[in-house]
Amino acid sequence: MTHNGESRGYEVALGPAAIRIIDGLFDPADRDDLEYALQTELVAGPNADKESHFDREGQPLFGHNLDSADAVYTATPLSVHAYTVVHRALTKDELDRLAEEQYRSTHNRGRYVIDILAAELAFTRRPGGLASGPVRTGGAVLRRLLGESDD
Repeated sequence: MTHNGESRGYEVALGPAAIRIIDGLFDPADRDDLEYALQTELVAGPNADKESHFDREGQPLFGHNLDSADAVYTATPLSVHAYTVVHRALTKDELDRLAEEQYRSTHNRGRYVIDILAAELAFTRRPGGLASGPVRTGGAVLRRLLGESDD
């Protein structure tokens, strides 16, 4: 998979954090499995019923809020190695630019993969332990992943 590539029914464009994760996989079979999952599981994949949705500020959306235009980011658990992918829809302008850059036609929809999270991150200790303050959850975590300030 190239960093921007044609997939099965939708385009996949990788952000810098996602590229680092894929490039850091040493086993070619693991890389192939992850790339295949990205190409097939982000739109109506096998874990679509387990996705979480977030607004522009990184706040989780539930129930009736899921149908609103405010749902921007999605966290999708993959069927491969318990990875969770944070992604958003590619805009029409981004799809047009991708087609122009790659000199090919593109699908009419796509996903921008912001980050790929390994399950073990849920168990990683924070520097300073509990004394470092409250655990950051929900919107704060997503804003941090997107490189945005909590202020």
